[in-house]
Amino acid sequence: MHSFEVENIIYQNNGFDNVIFEIDILPNRAHDCLSHMGVAREIAAIMNSKLKTKNEKLKTKDLKLNELLKIKIENEELCRRYSAVVINNVKIKESPNWLKRRLESCGVRPINNVVDITNYVMLALGQPMHAFDYDKIITRNKIQDTITKQDTRYNNQTEIIIRRAKKGESILALDDKVYKLDESDLVIANETKPIAIAGVMGGLETAADENTKNIIFEAANFQGTGIRKTSQKLKLASESSYRFEREIDPELTIKAIEMAVNLTKELANGNISEEIIDIYPNPVKAREIEFDFSRIEKLAGIKIEKEKVKEILQPLQFEVSERGEKLKIAIPTFRIDVEKVNDVIEEIARIYGYENIPESNALIEMKSVAQNKDLEMEKSVKKIFEGMGFIEVYNYSFVGEKDIKEIGLPIDSHFELQNPLSEELKFMRTSLLSGLLSNARENLKYKDKFQLFELGRVYLKNDKQEIANRLHSPEAGTMEPVFGPADMLPNEKKILAGIVVDKNKESDLFYKIKGQAEKLLEKLGFDKLSFAEISNTEPFWHKGRLAEIFSKNKSIGRIGEIHPSVLSAFGIESRAGYFEFDLENLLVSDSDSKKYKKINRFPEIKLDLSVVFDEGVKWADIEKAIIKTDSALIKTALPFDIYRGKGLGDNKKSIAFRITYQAEDRTLKEEEVGIIQEKIIKELEKLGGEIRN
Repeated sequence: MHSFEVENIIYQNNGFDNVIFEIDILPNRAHDCLSHMGVAREIAAIMNSKLKTKNEKLKTKDLKLNELLKIKIENEELCRRYSAVVINNVKIKESPNWLKRRLESCGVRPINNVVDITNYVMLALGQPMHAFDYDKIITRNKIQDTITKQDTRYNNQTEIIIRRAKKGESILALDDKVYKLDESDLVIANETKPIAIAGVMGGLETAADENTKNIIFEAANFQGTGIRKTSQKLKLASESSYRFEREIDPELTIKAIEMAVNLTKELANGNISEEIIDIYPNPVKAREIEFDFSRIEKLAGIKIEKEKVKEILQPLQFEVSERGEKLKIAIPTFRIDVEKVNDVIEEIARIYGYENIPESNALIEMKSVAQNKDLEMEKSVKKIFEGMGFIEVYNYSFVGEKDIKEIGLPIDSHFELQNPLSEELKFMRTSLLSGLLSNARENLKYKDKFQLFELGRVYLKNDKQEIANRLHSPEAGTMEPVFGPADMLPNEKKILAGIVVDKNKESDLFYKIKGQAEKLLEKLGFDKLSFAEISNTEPFWHKGRLAEIFSKNKSIGRIGEIHPSVLSAFGIESRAGYFEFDLENLLVSDSDSKKYKKINRFPEIKLDLSVVFDEGVKWADIEKAIIKTDSALIKTALPFDIYRGKGLGDNKKSIAFRITYQAEDRTLKEEEVGIIQEKIIKELEKLGGEIRN
């Protein structure tokens, strides 16, 4: 494809053998191809033919200096160019059939010859125009010629001002609706009021009608952003605003005026006695781009001869000159999209034809992308949790003061935003817990139990003493360390956190979440896990139901239950287990170097024990006592039930657990296992355990 797609071809059987092409103009080419001239220029370049244009140049030697009209641009940024001309003694009537037929073919309703001329010029050149009734803009200065008895002389100038609207102004537009304007809108005005919404729609009160005798043709160039804002704010779109929003060539205004004048002479018997007024404060200059000819082959992948390059660019109205091995290209002002060397080479390649560029293998070395361990870890974690029945959630990184207080954290440990979205999102979070508790509260309306997890950042304040130690230099003596701006930035950590909620208050929630954490860590490659009770920690944990997880004596995370008072503050009546890991700690697993061994072909022997202990005895101590009895043959010891209540006595608990035995080189005998089991019982009795029958 060289340019655009033809979406539809319509054959009209109206006696004129019309063929209509519906073409999809890409957004980046709207400024030069939303016109018949722009499309014709593209076709000429593709077909390598000459673009035929009609000379619309006006003869100006007999025209007087302007006495009838004065133009003033107050905002040169929003209005870059304004051209206008007064045409006298026009005859407003129905347009000829050829003009009406062409407009109707393009979906434009014919109105009268003058209005139809402005629409025809816009479709032909891409330059929106408007026709004002001169006498409706100002009538008090008109005087009658004493000789001819015709209204052809004026004793004062009519002034058109391009300015911002004033507060409280409004205008009755051509669609017969009143639009309220403000200072953000650009308007065309006379000395007293707006007569058009610049670039969008003209005013009804100054429009040309069947009684019009003298008209003002205007063609302007407006800043696209301003027109788009006004059009959207007023909910008023037009063919003009559609073009101006996408930016058009400022050089079109005079061409459009000249074409409209010639058509008016032909179709409305109008005459022009004064020259065109053209206010153009900052003329746009054609951009020039110079580059080595060899760049074309490097970028397009094919060698194109210089003469062929000229042959391609000249129909597009690019001026080409040579300087040795360099090409100097002058970009026409209507090609706003062409800004750099690559754009010029793209023009050459598309007209040459992408289908004519042979396929070839890449001449560069293809290297595999280095693995990002952080991203791979995140993917692994998400996949594991999905398999375990967890649902991922996403929460804001911001929290409110109420949320912070409800989980018992100090306000001053949080970064406060200077421009928060709301009071509920005023601080940077230091924990994922408040968001997960809010998620749990909402989900409890529909489910009795569920599991959620989140992978997100927390923002911690740096410890000043730690910074001082890092910044302190032996050479600095006792000098106080200087804290730089970077040290005041948040210490961002990526945290993996999850919550397990169950309305059944009798469930062994702690052991359930412990099992989930163990399963995650084992799948990530961690082994030799151990758990230890901790006391000094955040206040949202339930004391006595909290443990720190270690792998090879290094802390990697925490698990436990949330304190009932915190749950109550969030409106949660169920129990909730919680875990959190610093993602950085999970990156140190041995999963990359993990060695696989063949599956043990010898059978397992599983025996259950139920032992009563004092309430203060920890499972970690029980498990340690079991494993050390014979670490070679005892593979696992896992609790499956805890009972407190009738028949045990005060401060007692009964733990039922299953011990798995397995040898690497033989099938174990019951007698052998029985001996180990007796040793285990003796070790448990040292902890105060009493075997239940």
